[in-house]
Amino acid sequence: MVAEWVGGVVRTLQVAVGATLAGDVRDIQCALDHAIRELPIARTPEERIVLHSLLLDFAWRGSHDLHAHLHRSRRAVCHYRAEASLFNWFRRPGDPRDLFLDWMPVFVADLTRAHPPSKAGRVARVLREDFRRPLTLNALAHQQHMPAWRLRRAFAREFNVSIRAYREHARVLASLMLVTDGDHKLDVIAREVGYRSKKNFYRAFTQVTRMRPSAFRRCPADERLALLDRVRAVLAGIHIGDQSTERFRS
Repeated sequence: MVAEWVGGVVRTLQVAVGATLAGDVRDIQCALDHAIRELPIARTPEERIVLHSLLLDFAWRGSHDLHAHLHRSRRAVCHYRAEASLFNWFRRPGDPRDLFLDWMPVFVADLTRAHPPSKAGRVARVLREDFRRPLTLNALAHQQHMPAWRLRRAFAREFNVSIRAYREHARVLASLMLVTDGDHKLDVIAREVGYRSKKNFYRAFTQVTRMRPSAFRRCPADERLALLDRVRAVLAGIHIGDQSTERFRS
C-alpha cells in the first residue's frame, strides 16, 4: 500500500520536472506550487515520514541544480547557498507539503536577489510568453537598452541557440499538444502559434522535432513526453544529458 502511495508521489514530481524545464525561476515556482498541491495526502505516520524525506531530497537536489544552471554562462565566484533556508523550514513540524510550499517563495526570493535575471534571460521570457508576435532582434535589443549585436552574442552564449531558433522552439512547443489532440487542422494550428502559413509551420515543426506532425501523433505517449522534454530543455538553455537537466528530479 505504501509502495503504491510512494509511486504516486514520485510520478507527480516527475511530471512537475517536465513542466519546469522550459521555464525560469518564476515559472518553476508556479509549476512546483501546483504539483505539490496535487501530491497524494500522507494519511499515516509512515507516509508522512516518507513524504518529508522525499520532498526534502527533492528540494535539496533541485535548489542546487537550479543554482548551478544559473551559472552555466557566468564565471563569477558565488557564495549563495540554498541549504540554509531549506533546512530551517524542513525542521519545523507540520505537513511536509506545507513546509515545501512555505520554503519555495523564500528560496525563489533569495535566489533571485543573488542572481537577477540577465538581459538574455529577460528576452527569453518575452519570447516564451509572446511567441506569436514576430519580434525582431532590433526591437528586443531596444527593450533591453543594448546593441543588437551584443544581445545576439549574449543570447547565444546563455541559451546555446539563436533568438530565431529559440522562438521556433517556443512556437513548436505550444503546438505539440494541439497536434496530439488530432482535432485541429495544421493551418489552424499554424495560425494559433504565430505562423502565417501551414508550410512555414510544417518546416519549423520538422526542423525542431525531426519528424512530421502526423508521425508525432502516432508516437507512443512516452516518446511524445521525451520530445516535449527535449524541446523544453532547449528553451531552458540546457542539453538533454547535461547534469543540469536533472533539475528537481527525485
